[in-house]
Amino acid sequence: MFTIGVEHMKAKAWDDAVAAFRSYLEGKPNSIPALKNLGQCYQALKKTDQAIAHYEKALSIDEKRHDIASSLGLLYDETGQWSKAAPIAEDAIANWARDDEKLGGMYYLMGRVLEKRDNNYERAITMFEQAVNDPYWGRFAREEITRQRQLIEIRDLKAKQGG
Repeated sequence: MFTIGVEHMKAKAWDDAVAAFRSYLEGKPNSIPALKNLGQCYQALKKTDQAIAHYEKALSIDEKRHDIASSLGLLYDETGQWSKAAPIAEDAIANWARDDEKLGGMYYLMGRVLEKRDNNYERAITMFEQAVNDPYWGRFAREEITRQRQLIEIRDLKAKQGG
């Protein structure tokens, strides 16, 4: 069933892939690859709560799976759960290898946490600056740096105006 689920994923037949992975998990409930793939299917179907639940279960079994941690952290960001996203990004920044392909996304994620949770635009910029050379996240990081600078200007203007 696992291979069938993967084939359905390749064809973007997400509902069929979900059915295949759920069936597979009946016999192997702690299969990290199946849990991860099921999370990806639910994410593709915009069933965010179910995606999060499957990523969380997979990560609880093997907390060293950076690919799963990255997906989970970014879903936390997408759903405004910055206090849950923060420990994932903090762990990545502190402990992951500097050449880990997911690290740029974690710097980006930490920048989002610092802005959204803490209103700390200056620290957010330092995180986004660490992601600017990432092949995927770099473009987003550069946009965020510009936006953070604008937020700083707005904040400072409001402070000068007394409110």
